[in-house]
Amino acid sequence: MTMKEHDSKRRTVLIGTLAAGAALMLHGCKGKQEEASADSEAAPAPQGAAPAAPQGERRMDDEPTPKMSKDGAQYLETAQGDQNCSGCENFIADSKTCKVVEGEVNPKGWCIFWTAA
Repeated sequence: MTMKEHDSKRRTVLIGTLAAGAALMLHGCKGKQEEASADSEAAPAPQGAAPAAPQGERRMDDEPTPKMSKDGAQYLETAQGDQNCSGCENFIADSKTCKVVEGEVNPKGWCIFWTAA
């Protein structure tokens, strides 16, 4: 067998393998599409309702997210420049708490999770 014949047979095998893999992938996608169509025929959720979790699964917002300790967040009672808790997206002014750091925080404080509001 010459090198040219060997390369030709090798290409044929590779193309056949790729075609078979693509066919299997498309066949698998077709099944998912049919399942999605069946799911979409169910009654629509009320407007503004959160999407339902699949049966037997818990939603992410069912449990509160654990907060970082002040030490872990490198919390400081005084701000770094103009970055302070009162100007942070995570600061909850009513309770002087943070969505990320545990406990009460100083509105003039700062931590590594500071994000512009």
